[in-house]
Parts: sequence; C-alpha cells; structure tokens
Amino acid sequence: MDGTDLKDNLVLLLPEEHYLAHLLLIKMHPEHLGLTFAAVKLTRRSKNGDRMNNKLYAWLRRKHADNTAKLHKEKRCGMHGKKHTEETKKKMIENNYFNNGGKQLFGENSPSYGLKRSDETKQKISSARTGMSTGTRSEETKQRMRDKRKLQTKTSQKEMMVFGVKYLSLKEACEALKRNHKYIISRLRSDKFSDCYYL
Repeated sequence: MDGTDLKDNLVLLLPEEHYLAHLLLIKMHPEHLGLTFAAVKLTRRSKNGDRMNNKLYAWLRRKHADNTAKLHKEKRCGMHGKKHTEETKKKMIENNYFNNGGKQLFGENSPSYGLKRSDETKQKISSARTGMSTGTRSEETKQRMRDKRKLQTKTSQKEMMVFGVKYLSLKEACEALKRNHKYIISRLRSDKFSDCYYL
C-alpha cells in the first residue's frame, strides 16, 4: 500500500496472521485489485497451483473476478477491445507451458522471437517497472534499500544473547544453533523471549 520497508513501519506476523491481515485489507479496500490478487495468491498451497478448496477461497475468487470485470467495463484492461491474430494464437498454443512438458520455449521457438518494440513502448514498460525489483528502481527506492542494508549489517554484526548464550554475531548464532537468521532475529525482536536480546 505504498508504505516503506523501514523497521518502524514493519510488523512481525505469523503466516496465519499475514493471511488474515490480507482478508481484512480487502474488507477495508474492496475495490483494490492488487489486494484481492495478493490474497488469492496466498490461498495457493504450492508452486504448482494447488488451491484450498473452501468457501473462503470462493469468496476471494468472486471478489477478484468482480474487480477484474470492473477493469474491463471501464476499459482499463490492457487487452480490452483487442484481439490476438491467428498467428499469435498459434504461437501461444505452441508455447503453452504444459504442452511443452513444463519447459519454456526460448530463442527462435519463442512467440516473442523477432518482436520489435517502438521507443514509446519501451519507455512505457520502463516507466511501469520503475521501483519494481524486476525493473529500473527510482533513486528514492535505491536509497531506502541502501539504508536498510546498512541497518541489517550493523544488526547482524552486533553481539547478542540467544537463549542465555552469548554470540559475537548473527552468523555465529546461526551456525551454533543450526537455525536460519529469520528464526533468531524474530526472537531477538520479540518481547516473549526474555533470554534473547542484543548486547
């Protein structure tokens, strides 16, 4: 929702709480397409697309479908009023992930092979991706990332007490306890573990 990734704007949540937070956000912002999309994604149990078969998922799907239909009605959908050529349809069928044994086609076999984009189209793509991890980042975003990395570095190199044992760094604690850094950091930041804190 355009918030920052700074520490004072973050909340530690369990996976179940994270999911419920998304559901509540949809209740607060029912017309926000991104929120319904994110919640639908969270109902997938695995990368192969398996979904939870329950009424909660059905409610999300209906809400997401309503928001998508609204986009089409307002002619804000990218393909609204447009049709793929027969040649494009054929290429899309040939490049279908499942029709190719789960392999993406590349090079001359790809439907995008030889596609030429105008400078205007390239600029639109670039502008749309500004600030995203997959595209060009704004200077403000870059600075926030630098600040966050500095903070993480300082924290990871601090001495700490974890379950009553002193460690010189986060790396040392991870190796000794055979746990990943997220496990240890969550306990260092929690009020529930009085024997886990930075020195």
